[in-house]
Amino acid sequence: MGGISMKKMKRFGMVLLSMAAALLLTAFACAAVEDTGFSDVDSSAWYADAVAYCREHGLMAGITSTTFEPESTLTRSQLAAVLYRAEGEPAVTGTDSFPDTVEGSWYSSAVLWALREGLVSGYDNGLFGTADPVTREQMTAIFWRYAGSPSAGEAGFSDAAAAGGYAAAALGGRKAAA
Repeated sequence: MGGISMKKMKRFGMVLLSMAAALLLTAFACAAVEDTGFSDVDSSAWYADAVAYCREHGLMAGITSTTFEPESTLTRSQLAAVLYRAEGEPAVTGTDSFPDTVEGSWYSSAVLWALREGLVSGYDNGLFGTADPVTREQMTAIFWRYAGSPSAGEAGFSDAAAAGGYAAAALGGRKAAA
């Protein structure tokens, strides 16, 4: 496996920080502010700068044009969309094989791109789980693949041995199943 380009690492770092902020949003929604553009993100919230960054750089657009929903759970389709946007929304054609994705939806190109890039494969039952919350294990595996599947070595995850086969290599556990 070749090295990871500096551009890819910077982009990965930006996405990782943005996603960490999105996952950890637990503060109460507050009054409208101008710097984030979302009525439910107060400018004094610890995550306000991350939200503003995500919006300004086109990584996240909010749930509506005026709400971000900082207490919501990140879904699998939202994660695919963030990574797709970080890559500049490359052109994709065709359709994916997931029966639960809707062609032409806000996430359909992102899911198809993520599938073709080998970042996601869906569940064993054939579904993608568009509205399912993305788990820590799933996110780690997806980010690991997005970063080019670098050697995880001793990643330090105490529960790595319990990881599903698809995530084990990313967590530094046993070798992932083919």
